[in-house]
Amino acid sequence: MALYSVLRGGVRLFFGMALPGQCTNAALNLSFSVGTCLAATNWLDTRISWATSAHAWSWVLYGGFAFFVAIWHRPPKTFNGWRALMLTGAAIAIHELFWFLTYFVVHPDAYDVWMNLQVYGSFIAFAAIGLMVFYELDFQRFLELRWLAAGLLILISFYVGWAWIGYPLTLDLKTGVAPPALFGALWVDAIEFFSWILCFAAVGLSYYVKEIRD
Repeated sequence: MALYSVLRGGVRLFFGMALPGQCTNAALNLSFSVGTCLAATNWLDTRISWATSAHAWSWVLYGGFAFFVAIWHRPPKTFNGWRALMLTGAAIAIHELFWFLTYFVVHPDAYDVWMNLQVYGSFIAFAAIGLMVFYELDFQRFLELRWLAAGLLILISFYVGWAWIGYPLTLDLKTGVAPPALFGALWVDAIEFFSWILCFAAVGLSYYVKEIRD
């Protein structure tokens, strides 16, 4: 999973970033085509597939996180594969649930997004169920929960501030790249990417503290 994430996200990042004027699309995606080219305006514009897909840097971030968990403090001649998968998945689920909750708070009329069970409703349920499985399998034993709580409080504060300024997004659930989305705006790309950094920092630091204390 980590290798796939880094390679898919890193095709353009490591072999020619989406500099202004180039396509935002990844040079290679699962369908082996670049899709419709939208001109990039900044280096954070790079996407993993189509222009409307996730930021490539986010994929590199959680792929790198999974690599770290898999190889750090691993038993001799093996690696922490399941731990890496579950901790990375939990961080992604936490981030996405925060994202959707904030979206619904800022856009209370977005009920049709939730009701679109084939896309967003099922994804929200998948993330929530994933966290329940994470808990039921007791993977939280690898985390220092007080550090995790402190990190999530910082993440909550970040989302409150993001909502307070109107929750600007590069891609809007209802309109795609049309207004009120701010596709190609560096400061919005930076906000979105920083939300991932904060989430993985919360999980990663709580894992690190737990490991060094044990």
